[in-house]
Amino acid sequence: MWRVNVMSKWKSETFNLESKSQLKAHRQHRLGGWCLGNDLERLNYFSWTPEEKALEMTFWEEVDNRYEARKAELREKLNALSPTELTTYFNEIGVEQIPIEDYLPESPV
Repeated sequence: MWRVNVMSKWKSETFNLESKSQLKAHRQHRLGGWCLGNDLERLNYFSWTPEEKALEMTFWEEVDNRYEARKAELREKLNALSPTELTTYFNEIGVEQIPIEDYLPESPV
């Protein structure tokens, strides 16, 4: 049976590695879930109390920390790939191949 590699902006099927788009989507999804779980409707941000805005900021800090940790893990895994494997990864996620440090830059913080 033939296996057809299908491009996905979320994940490289060959290496079972997420893309940066997937990491960002996960960050947004987690933030949205935490806000909804605490009755913070993000569309009503303009009417939030200062306490609600502060709570959302703590959620942002947490999801950003998790995003940066996952990004570092992915950077490490990509650095372990051979040049040919790296080309396959970028082709499968549909992103122009650029240096890993540019694709997943270190956080400036």
